[in-house]
Amino acid sequence: MKKRNNTKLPEAIKEKVHETVQAFNSANNTKYEISFRSHFVYLARLDKSVITKIGRLKYLPKQNKWDFAVFKYSNEKYDPDEWMFPDQNLLDGSIEGALKAGMEIYPPSEGLGFGCSPIGCLLAIFIIPIQIIVNFIRKIFRR
Repeated sequence: MKKRNNTKLPEAIKEKVHETVQAFNSANNTKYEISFRSHFVYLARLDKSVITKIGRLKYLPKQNKWDFAVFKYSNEKYDPDEWMFPDQNLLDGSIEGALKAGMEIYPPSEGLGFGCSPIGCLLAIFIIPIQIIVNFIRKIFRR
């Protein structure tokens, strides 16, 4: 059975994380969002009103660095052993390195140029009209 580390991050570390992420967002025109749970910092990014989970950071106080676990959408878990992704060499134990790597792992959505995510546009263009037609046909044959 794994031993769980239930210690919380010190407030000074949390403040440093907030400052670093805000500075990165300002310098790179990104919208990273962070949340804290126990000794972890969870990274997500807002792209055109879609939140993308990026990864999880674990503070290693003895080495004064951060361990990164990428969020894998295939199994919806954070995997600290996954290293097969673009520019994994950016992970240097710093928060900035994790934020830069996150831009490569899950690149920001370019959208389709009219404020619509690709999935949202597929829904609007194909699925919603099909559903309207199906409902219309059901109404006709119920009479």
